[in-house]
Amino acid sequence: MGQPQRRIIITRPQPEADDWVAQLRQRGWAAEALPLIDIAAADSPAHQAARMDARQHWARYGALMLVSTNAARFFLDPALVQALAGQPRSASATRLWCPGPGTARAAQALGIPGALI
Repeated sequence: MGQPQRRIIITRPQPEADDWVAQLRQRGWAAEALPLIDIAAADSPAHQAARMDARQHWARYGALMLVSTNAARFFLDPALVQALAGQPRSASATRLWCPGPGTARAAQALGIPGALI
């Protein structure tokens, strides 16, 4: 009799945990999601005001840095994406900085053109 299949526990936050589980299961692994932290947008009045100010006055920044896929999800709203995508392509255009390919893919999935990243 063979050994029982080992399980893989994925501790990434949602929705990434489910994405990892689905990919591993497609490859035949017994994977389960156990997200150990919950990531949400900061909702204090001060954080909401700062986020709104940055979204409204984005053009005064040389770059906006998104440090994760969740940062992209919680910061980039449709109006900001449209404004960033519609700016003239010049040396003074506001760029979007992403520390890794996952964050860049998340920004592009939300509508940010690759040329701005």
